[in-house]
Amino acid sequence: MRSTKLIRLVPLLLTALALCFCLPSAKAAIVNGGTIAKGVKLGGVDLGGKTLDEAAQAVEDYCNELASSNFTVNVYNEADSGKLLGSCSVKLSELGFTWSAEESLNKAATFGQKGRLIELYKNLQDLQYEQVNLPLECSVTADAIRSFVENTLVPQINREPVDATVSLSGGKVVVSGEGQVGVTLDGSAAAETIYECFADGIPAELSCRLTALVEEPRYTAADLAMIDSILGECTTYVNTASTHTDRNTNVAREMELMNGHVVMPGERFSVVDAITPVTLANGYKYAGAYENGRTVMQVGGGICQGSTTLYGAALQAEMKIITRYNHSMLIDYRPPSFDAAIYEVNKGKDFEFENNSEWPIYIEAYMSGDKVVAKIHGHEVRDLKHRKVEYVSEILSQTPYSPKYVFNSNANPGPPTEDGHYLPETKSTLTKIVKENGVVVSEEIINRDTYRECEFTVTLGTNMFPLHTQKDDQGLDRLYTANGDLLLTDSGGVPFYDGANGYLLAKNYKCDKYGVAELDSNGKPKRINNDPPTTTPAPTTTPEETEHEHQYVRTVLDEDMNYTTTEITAEDGLVYIVYWDKVTYTCDCGDSYTVDEENHRKLKATETEPPTEPPTEPPTEPPTEHEHSWGSWTSNGNGTHSSSCSSCSESRTEDCSFTTEVIAPTETEQGYTKHTCTVCGYSYNDNYVDPQPPVHEHSWGSWTSNGNGTHSRSCSSCSEILTEDCSFTTEVIAPT
Repeated sequence: MRSTKLIRLVPLLLTALALCFCLPSAKAAIVNGGTIAKGVKLGGVDLGGKTLDEAAQAVEDYCNELASSNFTVNVYNEADSGKLLGSCSVKLSELGFTWSAEESLNKAATFGQKGRLIELYKNLQDLQYEQVNLPLECSVTADAIRSFVENTLVPQINREPVDATVSLSGGKVVVSGEGQVGVTLDGSAAAETIYECFADGIPAELSCRLTALVEEPRYTAADLAMIDSILGECTTYVNTASTHTDRNTNVAREMELMNGHVVMPGERFSVVDAITPVTLANGYKYAGAYENGRTVMQVGGGICQGSTTLYGAALQAEMKIITRYNHSMLIDYRPPSFDAAIYEVNKGKDFEFENNSEWPIYIEAYMSGDKVVAKIHGHEVRDLKHRKVEYVSEILSQTPYSPKYVFNSNANPGPPTEDGHYLPETKSTLTKIVKENGVVVSEEIINRDTYRECEFTVTLGTNMFPLHTQKDDQGLDRLYTANGDLLLTDSGGVPFYDGANGYLLAKNYKCDKYGVAELDSNGKPKRINNDPPTTTPAPTTTPEETEHEHQYVRTVLDEDMNYTTTEITAEDGLVYIVYWDKVTYTCDCGDSYTVDEENHRKLKATETEPPTEPPTEPPTEPPTEHEHSWGSWTSNGNGTHSSSCSSCSESRTEDCSFTTEVIAPTETEQGYTKHTCTVCGYSYNDNYVDPQPPVHEHSWGSWTSNGNGTHSRSCSSCSEILTEDCSFTTEVIAPT
């Protein structure tokens, strides 16, 4: 067998020996104008039959052309590899493409022409049957790839999901646009993948495949196609007087921000999230808002009306109510327990509901004229023909109270000045009643609320006609004249003022025993009969219309007891004859007015001759000029203080001048800002802050292992526990 192998090697050895003597060296062939062997390629460039210079030029031309070629990155859906999300192309030169041809050319030039005998023979045999493509040494840079990914690829591919476009036309929801998926491409991973594509040279296809995450839009046109009905709606009304312009601006802005929201099944809608920030920059203005039992000016005052209106629509749509708060005091645009108050700061109060239907809903919200409207559109599946839902507000109790009356002796009788509103403490409920075919099938109390009373101050001018208060059998203040006549008031304790007659007296009007008037259809007090009413004096002008404060002298025009008389019937059925004086009030400036004033009255059945000397008030002399001797300042309880002259009883009133002190909260008490007048000592508080837990320096105990790679320790003062990861050292224990 050994001899057989030797025999087989003889031809091969003879051929190789022949090549050694017959073929010139490869280097010599190239140098002497020889050419590269047929079938030799370099990076795909055919160099066969070319000289070294020709080959070098061919490779350079090829690489220059390659540098200007586009390299394409195709991005596919990671969850659906067959779905192309987008493509992006870049020139290889922008990826830092470089090449080195000298060493590669030398390899090409010597291929099949130089080398060890066996290798040389093998290469020649290969060239006889197929071409040989030698690799071209080229590369791209990682920095250039990163720059392309960050500045071009990611911005072009990545996008947020786009919801279908929805609007209203003719009161119906109109859907346009299909919506678009969002795409998120990981830039770092993309750069690494692209760089790896060049690990073995330039990819033949000049492309690379990447995958990205896809986020579906919240809703598409198909999702919204089922919105075809109004599930619930509510309308409230605003005061369009010029004094309410800023408040109405706030409500309109709030409705604008709530309008157009789509809430998918199971999603929640938060009014605070939709309308914040409540700032001047976001279109809100200063207007009245409830705070600590009174009305104060705040940015966004009045926006609770928008949330309350939407609450009414959500109730009718039978949405699932997640968060709802009542106001601190009663409101005038919805019944008790039908309201939904909001407070932006730290989301202190929010109205939030969940779409508990199986289809999307669309919120329509707007303000038009004096109407505030909220509608919830969706797909109706309830049996509205046989099933009815009602909501009933019930007042369980109300605690009446009287205003704080302030008497301004510097002002003539006139329309009362009100600070705040009469809003009594009220307890109420809201009940949901469901009827099927007219029969009640369920009743559920869904709200139980308590509203506090509102701080309410009424200031009255008493320059010519002193007034005072007396407690009634309920412990409430009622207004009386110096003669003991009860003034006629509304249900909130505000006296009625008639421009021609002054403050009205209760004895001439239909009212209860507390002087609360019975009103006609126009909101005017009902008289007992049509006789002229007994009133307090009323000036023909107000102090604002004159250049000085009038000082009136009272004069009875008829001193001979020639009274005018009228008959009135009291509540007890008795008939009285009322004797009237004609009285004039004259100021030294010439201003004057005349009124009828009751002198006395008698029962008609026991009428006697009137007294020969009817009681009259002695005339007063006009004040003379003198230097006032002012007394100390006294608070009026409404942000003003007054002092009186000890010589002439004239008084003066000024606004309080406040200093501010911030009272820090304690563990159990609220913090607040205290405002104190430096003149009269009157004070009020606002800007309340909730109680704060005590702050102290912890007294930590020793660390104790938790047996899970962490340890803890406790504060001996407050029991707070601190937990941290263990910090390990390593020790190798040799085996024994």
